[in-house]
Amino acid sequence: MRSATEVRSLMALFRSIIVRNKIADLHKAGARLRFIGNRTNFSQVLQAGMLEIEERTAKNDAITVTVALDYGGQWDIAQAVLEYIKQHSAASSPPMAHDLSADDVIRDLRTLLTTGDLPDPDLCIRSAGEQRLSNFLLWQFAYTELYFSNAYWPDFSRKDLELALENYASRVRNFGR
Repeated sequence: MRSATEVRSLMALFRSIIVRNKIADLHKAGARLRFIGNRTNFSQVLQAGMLEIEERTAKNDAITVTVALDYGGQWDIAQAVLEYIKQHSAASSPPMAHDLSADDVIRDLRTLLTTGDLPDPDLCIRSAGEQRLSNFLLWQFAYTELYFSNAYWPDFSRKDLELALENYASRVRNFGR
C-alpha cells in the first residue's frame, strides 16, 4: 500500500497532466487513452478530466494506452459481478440458475470488466525480481505468459526487453488446450 504522501504526489502529477493537457502529443499520434479502476475515489474534476480525455481520443486507433488508477483485479471482478446481477435482476424475466451455463456467465462477465473491450495481454513483464501478480488483471492474465526480470523499472533497458521478448517467442502457447 502506498503512503499518503506518495498518493498525494501521484495525484498531483496526474492532475497536472490533465490540466496542462500534456496528452495532446499522444492524441496527435493516434493514441486512444483509457482509464481503468475505481473512479469514485477521485474528485469530480479528475473524473471529468478522465472522461474528457477518453472521449477525445476514443476514435484513435494507432495504440491504446490503458492507465490503471485505484485498480485491483479483485475489485474489477467484483464490480463486473455486481453489474451482471444488476442487469439480470432488472430484466423482465431474469434467467434462473439452471438456465445459465458457466460459459455464458464467463462470456458476459468478461465484457463487464473494465478491460472488456480490450484483448487480454499476451505477455506480462514483472520487474524488480517480484514474482507475483499483485492483484493486477487477475481475470485477464488467465493465459498470459509471465516473465520475471530482476531489473528495476527505471533501469529496465532495451536489452532487458529483448530478453523478455526472446523468452516469450520460445514458448508454446496452448491457451489451456
